[in-house]
Amino acid sequence: MELRMKVALSLSLWLVGLSTISASACNGVQEQNVTGQFGGQVILPCYQNGAKRVYWQTEADSEVELVNTFCAGAPSACGNINVRYVNRSHFLDDPRKGNFTLRLTALSPHDELTYLCVTQDPVRCYRFHINIEAQPRLLKISLPAKSVHSPGEEVKLICTVTGAYPKPQLTWVNTRNNATLPQSRVSTREEEGADGLYNVTSTLRLQPNNHDPIICQTINNRTGQVTQSDTYTGAKNSGPLYTRGAGSILHTCLLVIGITIFTQSFLSLTL
Repeated sequence: MELRMKVALSLSLWLVGLSTISASACNGVQEQNVTGQFGGQVILPCYQNGAKRVYWQTEADSEVELVNTFCAGAPSACGNINVRYVNRSHFLDDPRKGNFTLRLTALSPHDELTYLCVTQDPVRCYRFHINIEAQPRLLKISLPAKSVHSPGEEVKLICTVTGAYPKPQLTWVNTRNNATLPQSRVSTREEEGADGLYNVTSTLRLQPNNHDPIICQTINNRTGQVTQSDTYTGAKNSGPLYTRGAGSILHTCLLVIGITIFTQSFLSLTL
């Protein structure tokens, strides 16, 4: 029991000392922003010739996490890296040559933190902040299951977005005049998955006898990128239609008419 207490105390003092060294070494060091895709990787450069010890760690007000370490001649003296980074953080080159550039793989929103590379003997610091991006895996408009609408009855449209990051802004747009539909007719629910990605479900109450083309779209507030769904079109006599453009409906009609005329002409020539 006494030995365990000594080990725990030594580890605590070591972490306090590491945090103190990091804070002093990184004062005034400009933070560099790095963007990584969900599931992808980022490269964080760090160099210092002759450094005997190097610590890659997170910068936090509470608990500091070790991401990777290098201690020349005494690897066990560096401490253990956090379990979250095991098999995900690798030195890009041989650290004995002074290259401590880090490759961090299998990125997720949980990695959206500030990272420090702190070298000792001599002391130097690099600071990076990782931003994670994830494009929606699914963006579509659908009708409620088993929905039957009578003339003059409002229609409910459902827009489903899965696997987006950061949390997207979702809007409904009438593409005939590019007008955003009022939020008073929209109900939106957002959920954060275990992987840190966002799933969004939005319901639009469409006014009766509406025949304008409607889309739902997400906006990445960080980059401004817009992702759009297919177009919903209400047809007066044939119920709802889903298209990627109003022209595809006309194209189908003209194709059917052309086939009919060709068939009739061919039959008249053969008789």
